[in-house]
Amino acid sequence: MQRLLPALAAIITIGGLAIFLIFFGGEADSEFETPAVEAPLVEVEPTEENPHLQACTEDPEDCYQRAIELTERQQLDEEQIAEIAALFEGACANGLAVACHDRAVMADEAIGQAEDITEAILYYGKACTLGHEPACATGRLLTSGAAERGPELWIENCDAGELEDCIQLGLFVESGGELPDGRTAIELLEHACEQGQSDGCYWLARHLDRIGSGTADEDLEALYQRACDGGMGRSCSTLARRLDARGDSTTLIPTLERSCELKDGHGCYHLGLVHSRDDDAEAATAAFRQGCELWHGESCHQLGQALLSVPDEESAPHFERGCQLGVAAACFNFAVHLNTETSPPPFERSRRLLEQACKGDHLQACAFLATMLRNGQGGPADPARANELSQKACDGGVQMACSDHPRGL
Repeated sequence: MQRLLPALAAIITIGGLAIFLIFFGGEADSEFETPAVEAPLVEVEPTEENPHLQACTEDPEDCYQRAIELTERQQLDEEQIAEIAALFEGACANGLAVACHDRAVMADEAIGQAEDITEAILYYGKACTLGHEPACATGRLLTSGAAERGPELWIENCDAGELEDCIQLGLFVESGGELPDGRTAIELLEHACEQGQSDGCYWLARHLDRIGSGTADEDLEALYQRACDGGMGRSCSTLARRLDARGDSTTLIPTLERSCELKDGHGCYHLGLVHSRDDDAEAATAAFRQGCELWHGESCHQLGQALLSVPDEESAPHFERGCQLGVAAACFNFAVHLNTETSPPPFERSRRLLEQACKGDHLQACAFLATMLRNGQGGPADPARANELSQKACDGGVQMACSDHPRGL
C-alpha cells in the first residue's frame, strides 16, 4: 500500500489532467463542450458504507478538504484510502465538481480499488456536467477507448469515415504525436471540416491560429463561423472574442446570443459582460443567469454581484456555486456573506473558503484570512502565517493588510 502513497496526492491533484495534457496539447481550458445537463444538488442520507454523506450534504467543501488533508499524510492504510473515496463521493453527490473528478481518478488509476473504467467514466461525466472541463476530455478519451489503445483506434475509425475520430487524431498529432503515414494535423482537421464536421472547422482554425500559420484573420473567422453555424457554441464564443477585440459591435451580440443559445457558458458570460459594458443591467443579469445555469463559474460569480443591489434576490447561492466551480472571488464573497449575514457566523467554514480564495491569489481574501488566523477565528491562532499573508496582501496593494492589526471581518 505504501508504494501508492506518493502517487496518491499527485494523481488526485493532476492525474486526470495529465491524460488531458498528453492528448490535447496542455491547455487547462478544455475546448470540449460542457454538456448542458441539469445537475441539482441532491439530498443524501448516511449509509453503513458511507457515513460521511450527511455531513457532505451540509458542507461539501469540508468533505473535500478533509479528503485532501488525508492524502497529504505520509502513510495511509486501506481504511483511510476508503475514507478518502467516500468523502469524494459525498462531496461529488452535493455538487462539488473537483470531488467528482478526483473520485474518477481513483477508479481510473486503481487507487485503493481495482481499476474500474466504467466507474471512472461515470465520475468524469458527473464532473464534466458540473463544469470541470478537463474531466470532459478525459471522460471522452476513456469512452472512445483511446486511453487504452492510443491513436490506433482513431486511425482505424478515421480511415473508415468516422470524422470525429479524424479530429481526435488531428489533435493527437498537434500535441506532438506522430502517425505511420506522416499525416499532419492540418490535413486531418481540414478533411473533417471539408466533409461537413463543424468541430473540424473549429479545431482547424484554432490550430492554424496557434502555430502562427499566417492565415488571414478573415479566413480564420470564416472557419469559426462555419462551426458556429453548424451548432458548435464554443466556436461562436471564440469568434465573438475576435470580433470584440477588433471592435466589431455589429455582429458581436448576435454571435454571443447564438453561443449562449447553443449552451456555451463562456458565450453567456461574455454576453453578460458586453451588456454590463453597455449599462444594460437587466440583460447582463439574464445572461449571467444562463451561464450559471450551465455551470460556468465566472457567470455564477457575476450573477451574485449583479444581485447584490436587487431587492428580494439572494446572491449567496450563486457565490457558493461559483466557488464550487473554482472562482476565487466567489469563495471570498461567499465567506464574507457567511461572516456578516449568518448568526452565529460559521467561522470554520468561512476560514476554509478564504483559504481556497487566497490559494487562488485573491489578495483581499488573504488579508481577511490573516485577520482570522491572528484572532483564532474558525481554528487555532497562527500569528506567523497571519503576518506572512498580511505582507503578501499588502505587497499586492490591499491597504487594509498593511498595518500590524488589519481590520477584521
